[in-house]
Amino acid sequence: MSHIDPQVDPEVLADIRRAAFELRQTDPQEAVRLLRRAAATGGGAEVLARGALGEIYLEEFGDLDGAEHEFRTVLHAVPGLPAAELGLARVLHEAGDRGGELQALGRAVEGLSHDVAGFRERKAAGEPLPAGVEEVVLTLLEVALERARLDPDQRIDEDLLRWAEQERLFDALREEDEDPQQDWVRFHSLWTQLRQLSGRPEEAARALAEAEESGQLPAREAAALRRDALEEAGEVEDAAAQARRVVELDSRSDEAAGWPAAIDVLRAAALTAVAGDESAAAEMLKRALARAEAELPVAPANRRAGLEDAVRRYRDALASDPGALISLRVKK
Repeated sequence: MSHIDPQVDPEVLADIRRAAFELRQTDPQEAVRLLRRAAATGGGAEVLARGALGEIYLEEFGDLDGAEHEFRTVLHAVPGLPAAELGLARVLHEAGDRGGELQALGRAVEGLSHDVAGFRERKAAGEPLPAGVEEVVLTLLEVALERARLDPDQRIDEDLLRWAEQERLFDALREEDEDPQQDWVRFHSLWTQLRQLSGRPEEAARALAEAEESGQLPAREAAALRRDALEEAGEVEDAAAQARRVVELDSRSDEAAGWPAAIDVLRAAALTAVAGDESAAAEMLKRALARAEAELPVAPANRRAGLEDAVRRYRDALASDPGALISLRVKK
């Protein structure tokens, strides 16, 4: 949580962490007791403890009133604290208060935007960036997207996102990351969705092509995201080309023995058919069906159900119009 006085007794902090991450699942009542004791010490410990209490009341007990009380107490102590605003937004969502939820999300976006702007200023002044900057940027995008789903007219200062991209904040490989590009994929996926919600799919498609060219996005993820953006933009032929690219890249992958997911094959066929090349769509489905049928008799048990489903879906698609089997967002 940002904006909090960091001076918290290490033993108290350890209790808060234990209650928030371990005891809340195994013994939530004990977690509440520990957090109540920590909150009684005041200061930053109280803010952290009450935030954790709000999470427990919401997630473990379903106590909306109790969770709202804790989050609002935190916000009284630290106005605009993004983590508490997000907690409050979740409570208000569960309570059906869309107006209140939207306002809380707006305050969270404002607080996170302020944080990222501060990071940008520090970098411009030649100061080192603190740890966790990347996660703050990603959280800003997630919250902005959540708010845009409620009100697509709500915007954020996307210059902050452009700064993060230009600084290549997600290039550093963290020790716990199995895939060094996963944060880039998350960043561009969220930004693509935000652009689409605000009516800018063409802009999203262009940005994704640039991100792939600059090495920020792996080819497969770039193709899938571009497929979605181009389909949203009504650029059917280009969307179909990217959909076929997804299938081709998956077919050459070492994962799952190079098997593209049936849904990706079906979508590529549907887009190709809608783009006007029904024969190519049918041929794609026939090849996929033949491959699935050939493997099915010798497939290990953990693959049989998936293959059986794929065979059924490919046969259904070949028996009808491929373009009719998938719900497309293509603008006619």
